[in-house]
Amino acid sequence: MAFYFILSFAFIINFIEMLNYPCKLAGAKTAKYATAISLFNIISIATRVISLLLAPMLSKHIESSIGVSTINDILYDINLIVTFSLLGSLSCYLLMNNFFGKFEVGITYLAKNTPLKMLQRSISHIIKNESLEQLTKSKLISEKENTSLTFIISCICAHALMYTGVLSALVAGFIAPEYRMTAVQLSGVVSGVGVLILFLICDPYIAKLIDNSIADQNKLPETVRIIKAKALSQIIGILLAFALIKPGANIIAFIAENL
Repeated sequence: MAFYFILSFAFIINFIEMLNYPCKLAGAKTAKYATAISLFNIISIATRVISLLLAPMLSKHIESSIGVSTINDILYDINLIVTFSLLGSLSCYLLMNNFFGKFEVGITYLAKNTPLKMLQRSISHIIKNESLEQLTKSKLISEKENTSLTFIISCICAHALMYTGVLSALVAGFIAPEYRMTAVQLSGVVSGVGVLILFLICDPYIAKLIDNSIADQNKLPETVRIIKAKALSQIIGILLAFALIKPGANIIAFIAENL
C-alpha cells in the first residue's frame, strides 16, 4: 500500500512543479512577475510537504527490500516511480494553455487584493473549472525561431542529473547496503551539478527573457516558445532517467565503497 502512495506522490509533485512554467508566462504577460512567483510559491508548498513524506517512504521501501528483493526488482520499482513522474509532468504540460489563462486571472486578482482573505479567493479562483475563453484564446505556440542549442542541452542535462541523483543513490544503497548512508549523501553531489547548471545557465537566461517581455510585449511570443522548450526539457530529463539510474547507481556505489 505504501508503494502506491509513493507513485501518487511522484505524480503530484511533478505535476505541481510543471505549473512553474505557465505561472512564469502569465507573470511575463501581466508584467507582474514577482506576484506570479509569490503565487506559485504558495501553491508549491504542497509539493514541499509531499516531498518530506516521499523521501522517508522511498528510503524505507529500499531498506526493507535489502536481502529480500533482487536488483531487478528494485529497478522495476524505480522505473515505475519515474513513469509516474513523467506522467505527472506530461499531464501538466499538455494542459499548459489552460493553466496559463487561470494563472493570468489569479495574478491580476492577487495584485489588486493584498489582504489574506483576497489571497485565498485568488487561489480558489485558479483551481475552479471556469470558462476563461477570453484568456485561453491566447496561444502559447509562437512563431518558429531558433532556440539556443546550448540552452536546451544544458536544461536537459540539469533536469536529468537533478532527477537521477537521488534515485541512483537509493539504488546504490541497495547495491552496497553497508555504505547506504554514504551513497545517499553522494546524491547531493550528482544533483548539485544539475542545480549549478540550472542556476548558472538556464534560469538567468529565462529571467532575462521575461524581463525583456515585460518591457516589450512584442517579445512575449519568443519568451513563451523558449519557456515551453524548457518545460519540455524537464520531461526529456525525466525520460533520460530510465537509462541513467542503473549506471549512476553503479558509479555511486563504487565511490561509496572506495571513498
